[in-house]
This record gives sequence, structure tokens and C-alpha cells, in this order.
Amino acid sequence: MKELSENLVEVLKSRKRKDSWLEKKANGFHIWGTIGFDVLLFPDGRLMSYIWQDDDRDGSFSEITDEPTQFTAIRAASCNIPELKEILPKFKGKPCSECCFLVEEKGVFKICSTCGGRGKVALGGEF
Repeated sequence: MKELSENLVEVLKSRKRKDSWLEKKANGFHIWGTIGFDVLLFPDGRLMSYIWQDDDRDGSFSEITDEPTQFTAIRAASCNIPELKEILPKFKGKPCSECCFLVEEKGVFKICSTCGGRGKVALGGEF
């Protein structure tokens, strides 16, 4: 992924929680998380996952390097931080009529099975 814009870095800084030991430990921005798993974004564009171990702070970080996982992490995080959409890859195609990237069912967000969360469907087999 490419380096973040100054504007996006400022948005992420403004959302940073002063008491977040995870953000301090990683020196990055916490953009998404669930039970046992968190995603952090860095100004240079790197994405890191943090896997919790036994409810303590001795979990492990690993870089997210494959594009589909990067896309899914950024897209999921953009539900709460819409400015993240600026770093998503742009796709050709027509808008997906089934969703607006993510589908909410009973308070749970799922990636749309029609467009894969891209918000567009292929024209002529290309995205």
C-alpha cells in the first residue's frame, strides 16, 4: 500500500485514544478490531495484525501483505473511519446493486458476496 496522505494521518491522530496501550506499543493507528484480533495502520501504509494471547498483552504482530486481506481490513475499518476509503484501490465497473460495500444483518457487518466489498461489479470480466 502507498504512504498515507497528511490529511488521513491527521484524521487518524485525532481518533487516537490516549489510553490505548496497543497503539503505543505498535506506534500505529488502531483502525479495526474484534475479540482476539486487531488491525493497525501506519503512516507509511503498512498494515499489521495483532493476535491476542490468553487475554494478556503478549500477543504477536504480523504484517498484512496480501492485497485481498489488506482490502478487506481497510474496507471494514472504513465503516467507522470513512476517510480510509481514499486509500482503497479504484475499480472499473458498474455500482453493485446489492450493497454499498458491506451488508449489515442483525448488527453484524459482512462483506457483500456479490461484489466482494468493492462496491462495483465487473464489466467484461475486469474490475
